[in-house]
Amino acid sequence: TEDLVTHGTNVFVHVPAPPARFDENGDLSAPPDFTRHDQELRPLVGKGLARRQSGGQFLFPSHQHALSGPDTLLSPSWTKAFRRYLPLWVAHLKELGVGYRDFALYPFDEAHGPVFDQLLSHARLVKEVDPNVRIYADLGGILPRPEQLRAARGLVDIYQPWQGHFEEEAPAWLNELKATGKPVWMYRESNNMKELSPLG
Repeated sequence: TEDLVTHGTNVFVHVPAPPARFDENGDLSAPPDFTRHDQELRPLVGKGLARRQSGGQFLFPSHQHALSGPDTLLSPSWTKAFRRYLPLWVAHLKELGVGYRDFALYPFDEAHGPVFDQLLSHARLVKEVDPNVRIYADLGGILPRPEQLRAARGLVDIYQPWQGHFEEEAPAWLNELKATGKPVWMYRESNNMKELSPLG
């Protein structure tokens, strides 16, 4: 953990969401277990991008799969349980000194096509439960269609497209992204990225 900070990491994506279980009625049969979550998170509180304009110090990837039980994602019982699970998690983060500006949920990696629509469905639920919880979306691979970006307004709070899209795609898509008024982060990888020097 200290090594990440020493080497300039400012957004952390390795902290796991707390696991919990629900029953067929949508009640939490096992409350969130914060053991590993806290072990990974506590040493990083107050570091990275906390309290900067765009926020997002902690990104919690695939957090929705931490809630498991007899039914599938976004089913009635799962949804009922998630409505209880998310406030418990947010309250725990607040106790650790992690506020709304210090984290975002990261439901799907490089979501596009039908998966981007799934991301929006999940984001709608999150916003219904707590509109202050932010949603992060990285836009690698195939870009969302302009109408999908319009549908994402009010649901996605941080966008991170691949830099190459700005170089290759039509201005119409770029204008849709800018029109959201949300923070835009960038990333650029290459096919041999694991062979490149981290020192530049």
